[in-house]
Amino acid sequence: MSCNIANSSMYCNLRFQDEADATLSLKDILSHDQSRVESIHARTNPAITTDKVKDKKVNLPIQPGSSLGSGNYLVSVGLGIPKKTLSLIFDTGSDLTWTQCQPCARSCYKQQDPIFDPKTSASYSNISCTSTACSQLSSATGNNPGCSVGTCIYGIQYGDQSFSVGFFSKDTLTIASDVFPNFQFGCGQNNQGLFGRTAGLIGLGRDPLSIISQTATRYGKYFSYCLPSKSSSTGHLTLGKARMPGKGVRFTPFDSTKGSSFYFITIASISVGGQPLPIGQAVFTTAGTIIDSGTVITRLAPAAYTALSAAFKQGMKNYPAAPAYSILDTCFDFSNYTTVTIPTVSFAFGGGVKIDLIPSGILISVSSTVACLAFAGNGDATDTGIFGNTQQLTFEVVYDVAEGKLGFGAAGYAIKKRPSTLEVFHRHGPCSKLRQDEVGARPSLKDILFHDQSRVESIHARLNPTPTADKVGDKKVNLPAQSAISLGNGNYLVSVGLGTPKKTLSLVFDTGSDLTWTQCQPCAGSCYKQQDPIFDPKTSTSYSNISCTSTTCSQLSSATGHTPDCSIGTCVYSLRYGDNSFSIGLFSNDTLTIANDVFPNFKFGCGQENQGLFGQTAGIIGLGRDPLSLISQTATKYGNYFSYCLPSKLSSTGHLTLGKVGGSATSVQFTPFDSSQSGSSFYYITIASIAVAGKQLPIEQGVFKKAGGTIIDSGTVITRLPPAAYGALSGAFKEGMKKYPAAAARSIFNTCFDFSNYMNTNISFPTVSFEFGGGVKINLSPAGILIPVSSTEACLAFAGNGADTDIGIFGNMQQLTFEVVYDVAGGKLGFGAAGC
Repeated sequence: MSCNIANSSMYCNLRFQDEADATLSLKDILSHDQSRVESIHARTNPAITTDKVKDKKVNLPIQPGSSLGSGNYLVSVGLGIPKKTLSLIFDTGSDLTWTQCQPCARSCYKQQDPIFDPKTSASYSNISCTSTACSQLSSATGNNPGCSVGTCIYGIQYGDQSFSVGFFSKDTLTIASDVFPNFQFGCGQNNQGLFGRTAGLIGLGRDPLSIISQTATRYGKYFSYCLPSKSSSTGHLTLGKARMPGKGVRFTPFDSTKGSSFYFITIASISVGGQPLPIGQAVFTTAGTIIDSGTVITRLAPAAYTALSAAFKQGMKNYPAAPAYSILDTCFDFSNYTTVTIPTVSFAFGGGVKIDLIPSGILISVSSTVACLAFAGNGDATDTGIFGNTQQLTFEVVYDVAEGKLGFGAAGYAIKKRPSTLEVFHRHGPCSKLRQDEVGARPSLKDILFHDQSRVESIHARLNPTPTADKVGDKKVNLPAQSAISLGNGNYLVSVGLGTPKKTLSLVFDTGSDLTWTQCQPCAGSCYKQQDPIFDPKTSTSYSNISCTSTTCSQLSSATGHTPDCSIGTCVYSLRYGDNSFSIGLFSNDTLTIANDVFPNFKFGCGQENQGLFGQTAGIIGLGRDPLSLISQTATKYGNYFSYCLPSKLSSTGHLTLGKVGGSATSVQFTPFDSSQSGSSFYYITIASIAVAGKQLPIEQGVFKKAGGTIIDSGTVITRLPPAAYGALSGAFKEGMKKYPAAAARSIFNTCFDFSNYMNTNISFPTVSFEFGGGVKINLSPAGILIPVSSTEACLAFAGNGADTDIGIFGNMQQLTFEVVYDVAGGKLGFGAAGC
């Protein structure tokens, strides 16, 4: 079968020309790519068998899937009777085919196609736990299957912590005009991660459950594809043999020593400028090399990459070097050149097969003037090499699985389309019918800002009921606060103890959340990777589950925004955040230890299914005003009173203090919480005015009130203002910075400056101050006014909301170095100078 392939960044689809800015950045693609590489390095699969069959072919058009939120390619197939068309990523590094299914018993990410509903298919059936097919899931997914009411349950997790869990099922698969009854696939009921808006994934590996094995009687375990070099072109995926034009295909044998579902090949040598590099064969054979449709950048053994990089640099010595970009460290500055000459790069494989890479398979552009060698070195000589899809561009790459060989044909995408054709799209471009709307999980500045915007949109949509306030005595305890960026999160964290004996956990603290939760063993669904050992309730003598019928269980609705579930009498919580991160698990009691203070029967979430952008933290501490928040549950000891200071430098530490600190009353200025918003778990404050360089901006008070007020939040990075307020601030700040050249907008920032000609001089910029209700005025620290976005550029560290009615948010950048005091019982917020 053949599918047309088009890069999702292409502009052939007029529907998405205005959405080009939504595609993944190169840095995002490389970050996701590295996650995939690390996953591949960790995976092992048993040997599979090869069946002899008759041959048939069908052609599907391929298009890059970038616009769907991935760096991979996708095709459309039909599922069910009557068939429903689904856009799926095709992946030679995976085996199980799966798609999201109704009723999405746990959760589904947003996809472009209607989610498949098995109830509407006359040919759908579940697969039994006792069947042979169910036992095969272990090899196809790397996880042992589960069982639910007699139905086989699959679970698969990818290197970027994306995952799918659901029913192992059978239904009719339609590929072009070919129909395959009883096709075995995953019907996903809990799916989260970086799949963009695709419906799922087609596994093209060699496992018995892959589509290649399941369609073997018709297509003969033979397929090929061509990935286009230009985003405006299309390629194809062909299942079955197709007559090749010209000289045909040159074949190299698969490495027969590797009993893996991956496709291992043997690299014999690499040449630069026609000269073979001095690389011993053992360098390639130590760990072997796979060819993969999903990995973007080829990964080589360290010694091989070093030799390639050095030879390529020598051939490019006429061009200035440029700084490294992400995983790419051999980069060049072409800003003074209109024509660039680069040395050829060729690969020789086993069997005497040699291919010359096209220019776009050698250099990859990272900006309008900088390009880098499109290869990277592995971290260790024992890591498997990967021949990625950038180096496969324009070749007809032929997988003759039955005969154990891989072929390369020149000018692959010139092959004639076959009668049965399905379009294939790259997940990142306007030719795709799906739009990319997600980012990588690594916390680059762009990532942090994107996730920050998701959080803002989530806050704007959330409502919370009125909490209660307890009258209690005062005590204080101090916890060091540290930026969580090193753990993969843009917020701040503290360490607490849980259980008896206590286990220390690093948790993000969040004034915009209420329920405290942590990941728990046995991770019945799935858990992301965290720094601390995952908490195991079986090891705690004080742990207990909370009953579904308890009053406490009913309180979850206000604390989480979701009605609680019930599982075998135990209350089940669920939480979802604005970036689609989530936690689901058992609502529980255990002993919480904060410094030397011990709190028996602390109510928290014991997460069994947790995924998203939490980095390597163990979970979240909720500092909101709900009865289930940490503040309310510790009120008898700390008096609904806490404060924190966030450091201005990542190398410094701040603190989170629970309870009153002696002597703070005279040094802290207090503004009242907005009493009109007392029914909210958020902390509302009143902005009275904003001043730039000591001059008050002409902003009417109604501008702030129309938005429903302003909250202060420890988790939002950048302060969001109503459009009119932000416009006034931006205009006044630009006037005060008029001697510095303007720079292009960056992400959510549109007030940026170029300091490249001022690197050895002091840069002066106007002060920014805020006045709150009660006459409280604060002058922001420099780190709360300008944020660097490159080595020579910085932007005003504020953003405007999208609508006048969106709630304003006073973010953590503008809180840096202040002692921010929450007297919840007293209904007021304080600011103290030089808190840390």
